[in-house]
Amino acid sequence: MASISKDPNGRKRLLYVDGDGERKKIHLGKMTVADAREVKTKVENILSANGSRRGFDNATAQWIADIPDSLADKLAAKGLIAPRIKEQSAPAETLSSSWPTT
Repeated sequence: MASISKDPNGRKRLLYVDGDGERKKIHLGKMTVADAREVKTKVENILSANGSRRGFDNATAQWIADIPDSLADKLAAKGLIAPRIKEQSAPAETLSSSWPTT
């Protein structure tokens, strides 16, 4: 079970109990109550799937794929999802590397 806490500055926090019975929180930042409720529902689905050692349902898996990296990083830091693999950009081509040699 998870719950949403509203800070005086308009930011939201998600409070939940993990599989070990430990109370944890995720700072969601400024977002609407509706968006915070959606995060809460999805985190409850993730906790349920992780607790029963089964895969995520399709809607939750798609939601995880679509969330911004900032939220995914927060969920991964709490061990709820696997960390995202960041693509490394190719090194910038410099003038010297593209200059013809004679």
